Amino acid sequence: MAVERRKIWYSLIQVYREFAKESSVHGIKYTIQAKTTIERLLWLIVVIISLVCSGQLANQFYERHKSANRRTTVVTNQFPSLKLAIPAVTLCQGHLVSAERLRPFLTMQKRLYLPRGLTIDDFEQGLRYLREIVYPSNQYSDELEKLQRILNANRMSLPQLLEQISPNCTDLLVTCMYEGRNESCDELFVPILTTYGICCSFNKAVQRRWQTAFTRSFFESNTWHVNSSSFFHFHVSSEINGGKNSRYTPKVNRDLYSINFGSRYILSVLLKPYNTSDRIASITYGDGYKFLIHERYTRPGPNAVEFMAGEAYETVVGLYGTCLTSSPEVLSLSSSQRDCR
Repeated sequence: MAVERRKIWYSLIQVYREFAKESSVHGIKYTIQAKTTIERLLWLIVVIISLVCSGQLANQFYERHKSANRRTTVVTNQFPSLKLAIPAVTLCQGHLVSAERLRPFLTMQKRLYLPRGLTIDDFEQGLRYLREIVYPSNQYSDELEKLQRILNANRMSLPQLLEQISPNCTDLLVTCMYEGRNESCDELFVPILTTYGICCSFNKAVQRRWQTAFTRSFFESNTWHVNSSSFFHFHVSSEINGGKNSRYTPKVNRDLYSINFGSRYILSVLLKPYNTSDRIASITYGDGYKFLIHERYTRPGPNAVEFMAGEAYETVVGLYGTCLTSSPEVLSLSSSQRDCR
């Protein structure tokens, strides 16, 4: 066995010497032509490093080929809205804390339990700086810490507090129209918790109503008297052709589509103005409502279309939809081949 191994080893050496002698690859021939063993070893190391680098480059070219074997094609710029779902529309009033809501909260609720050393003034003072939960500046940490101590002592979370002292959807919306028909605003819009506080959202998937038994009775008994000449008027329209008509049905988590486009509005709402004296804590410095148009299966975030609707103005918003699809060949690829992250 040892003799056979030596013969095989000797044959391999001879084959390598003949290959190196006749090879035109730079460096390989010097592994047998060098005069000293050290020179041969150095040239051998150079050859090995070259082979490793060549293999790495070949692998990079292959990975680039795999990532570039797909392309994006614009099929048409006249895509029908039949296949484009209506997005969610979320509106947020500037107020985080309303004086009209705070007074009944302090009188109708059971007396707040105040930890030792804290007063009701500390509670109201902490409410004035609730803007920090949206735009933190870390300048009022002492006031907010006292507010948090009071909430902890009463086993109340911040969303529960906002639910009872923030303006609700009934306070904000006067009339609502969907697909040219008058609809109940309570059915179209539901309260949701966002980074801007508790807002009112239309067409949000998995909608959830936040009202407790207390706040439901309070919502029904509390109304505002406002001047109709100062109403806001806001429209959302779709700037795409085609589609199918679908009546809005609440509590059904399905995508909605519309045939309306251009000057015909999908959604139209009339909003109540609010008195600046009612403002205790606010996310805005001026008057108006913050609107966010976003994908209905996600919460409104940085990618949402965001704008302010001012008081005594009619605001019309048009959307241009984009539909991105993948061919069956792309969908059949594994996630590793598609390089999904």
